[in-house]
Amino acid sequence: MENWKDPLILDESMAPLDAEQIAILAPDNDNEDSMLGDLLEVFIAESESRLAEIAQFCQAQDAQALRVPVHFIAGSAANLGAARISQLCRQVEVAILDDSFDGYSDLPQILQNEYQVGLSALKEVVRTN
Repeated sequence: MENWKDPLILDESMAPLDAEQIAILAPDNDNEDSMLGDLLEVFIAESESRLAEIAQFCQAQDAQALRVPVHFIAGSAANLGAARISQLCRQVEVAILDDSFDGYSDLPQILQNEYQVGLSALKEVVRTN
């Protein structure tokens, strides 16, 4: 497979956050309220259970069940501006749809690491706005 790409490998040059999306959610203008803090709270609450589901479905090697929480995190992270988390989940979702995903043993830890990096970056934006 010449065009095959490992879905668990991200472009290291990619920033954890999407600056354009962050600018929409956390404007520098003091006259506008930042939605980012509220959205981040919801994201954390929802993502914790999804990350647990991902670990469970990876252990069972159940690709179709895995696709649901991966899809959820991909979309939620993108809406929040967590670009690397979203990209990782989208790549995994594509691999699942192509029936080529086999990163069950690695995905939970890799995603948890990216989640922590993204979360730290988002919390810093909230703190400084």
